[in-house]
Amino acid sequence: LPCSALAEEITTPGDGQIRALITGAGNPVLSTPNGQQLEKALASLDFMVSIDIYLNETTRFADVILPPTSPLEHDQYDLALQPFAVRNTAKYSAAVFPKPEGALHDWEIMVAVGERIAALLGQKPLPAFPPEMILDAGLRGGPYGKDLSLQVLKDNPHGVDLGEHETRLPQRLYHEDKKIRCAPDAVLADLPRLLAESSRADAAGFRLIGRRHIRSNNSWLHNSRRLVKGPLRSQLLMHPDDLARLGVSSGHNVKVVSRVGA
Repeated sequence: LPCSALAEEITTPGDGQIRALITGAGNPVLSTPNGQQLEKALASLDFMVSIDIYLNETTRFADVILPPTSPLEHDQYDLALQPFAVRNTAKYSAAVFPKPEGALHDWEIMVAVGERIAALLGQKPLPAFPPEMILDAGLRGGPYGKDLSLQVLKDNPHGVDLGEHETRLPQRLYHEDKKIRCAPDAVLADLPRLLAESSRADAAGFRLIGRRHIRSNNSWLHNSRRLVKGPLRSQLLMHPDDLARLGVSSGHNVKVVSRVGA
């Protein structure tokens, strides 16, 4: 959400105006609303640092690019996708190649940048610990105790199967009645404003909603032609009633125009 107003935060003078920026493996010129506006804003910054291995639409504005080790030069433990797995598993993948001399992992770069910022502000930097230490502590402190540790995963390079997922509901719900609040008062109270905004938008035209595509999931994928090649994917999906109102049918070429582009 802050990214949708980042351009204004950079270009609006006054207290709190952003004049320096650090990006890490992101490409907000491609992935945030009104990228052209952000592109102009990035060009006006006093200083910008990008932690990235690519020169792309965003990092080209950086005064300094700090490239971390490549994916095959550091270890990997998947935190984001494990909760969506079919079974409860844990897997640690060691680096395939040693870290080149003088190279730094992304966490080492971030720690060093944090230490410099703390020094500039006259503050003491927070202590930093290697990811392996944090991972091992997390595994040991979890529900499996001493039966699961980083060493156990290293000894089982294909991963450890911990069985079927076990439900954590409703005990993880913090309301006294152990129910999910599907219609909280704050949201219900704001519905009239949302409906009024929607009516105004419908009167002016259509509401354009971005979507994710399996070959364009994140802006990172655009760094590799192999990941984005293939059939043209600029299809417009519309409600049949809207198509009929416009006299458009499947297969027609259409032009979509908004206040920021076409």
